Amino acid sequence: MFTRNLHTAVRNQQERKWHSDGNESELTGKTAVIAGTGSIGSETARIAKAFKMNTVGISRSGKAVDGFDKIYSTDQLQEAAGEADFLINTLPLTGETQRLFNAAVFNACPQGAYYINIGRGATTNTDDLMAALNSGQLAGAGLDVFDPEPLPQEHPLWGMEQVIITPHCAGSTDRYADRIVELFTENVQAYLNNGKPVRNLVDYSRQY
Repeated sequence: MFTRNLHTAVRNQQERKWHSDGNESELTGKTAVIAGTGSIGSETARIAKAFKMNTVGISRSGKAVDGFDKIYSTDQLQEAAGEADFLINTLPLTGETQRLFNAAVFNACPQGAYYINIGRGATTNTDDLMAALNSGQLAGAGLDVFDPEPLPQEHPLWGMEQVIITPHCAGSTDRYADRIVELFTENVQAYLNNGKPVRNLVDYSRQY
C-alpha cells in the first residue's frame, strides 16, 4: 500500500479527486528487516521474497533461518534497523521486548523507512513512533496492534495520513478456523500417541 500510495488513493477516491504525486515505487530490491524469525516472521520473509526483496531477520540467537539473507541477534537491533526500508515487527510481548522499538531504533533507520507492527502493541513506544513520523524520520507506519487496544477514538494516530491502521486482524482470514482445527487435531493426536503436543508449544521461560 505504501509503495503504490494506495492509502492516499483511497482518500482521493472519497473526494473524487484524480491525482498522483508521481512518486509510486515498488518492493523489488528493497530490504525488509523482520524482527522475529518464528512462524510469523518466516512467513513474512517468504512473501517478501516473492516481491524480490532482501530479507534480514532479527532473533534472540542470531542463528541462520531459511528465507532470510542475513540474521542479526536482538542486541544488534539498531544495526539491523540501519538496513531497513521496511522494519517489520512480529515479536511477542515479553519482559525483553516491551518498548523495544523506541526512538533509538527509529532514528537508526534510514530516513524515509516504514515501520510495520503485526506483533504486539506494547513492544513499541508509541510516543517515540509518533515523534519519528512527525519529524519525517519514518515515512509511514502500518499498525495492526496498539497499546492500549482498542485504540481510543481520540488518539492522534487516527489522524496521521502516513499511518495505516487495522484493528488487530492481520492474521484473520476466512481460512483461520480451518487452520486452527487442523492444528488442534494434530496436537490432540500427538498427545494421545506420545503424551505431548507437537505444534506451537509455549516455552514459559521465554514467555512465548
